[in-house]
Amino acid sequence: MKKIKKIAQQCHAVRIRILMRMITKLYDKALRPLDVRVTQVNVLAAISALGSTKAMELARVLCLEKSSISRDLDRLFEKGWVSQELQRDGRSVVLDLTPSGEALLQSILPAWEEAQRAAEKQFGKETLRVLAVPAEFHWKSQA
Repeated sequence: MKKIKKIAQQCHAVRIRILMRMITKLYDKALRPLDVRVTQVNVLAAISALGSTKAMELARVLCLEKSSISRDLDRLFEKGWVSQELQRDGRSVVLDLTPSGEALLQSILPAWEEAQRAAEKQFGKETLRVLAVPAEFHWKSQA
């Protein structure tokens, strides 16, 4: 039983998932007045960084499952922040930010910066730096 208790108390995955939920709440609170969630901001920012991109490339870059990215994109299409265009080959769909999506990203900057400062204050800059994404993760499109 001691070893099982060790999992509950020391598991790195559990600790990081708890940290993730705490940070998500912090950002969502800062972004609430703008009617956007941090998960949506992450997808919008990734599309902005990548430029025109396919959903599967977006999922790869954000380390999301196909069902998760589809659900996120459906919400962003409904809000008019992302557009999709069928390519000439008739098989590929490319995603882009709409002018409304671009404007939203600009408007959230002060709230996002506030959340960044709050996260650094609550968890410490060094802790957050240590949690940096590995070097193999990058925003360059591979499509």
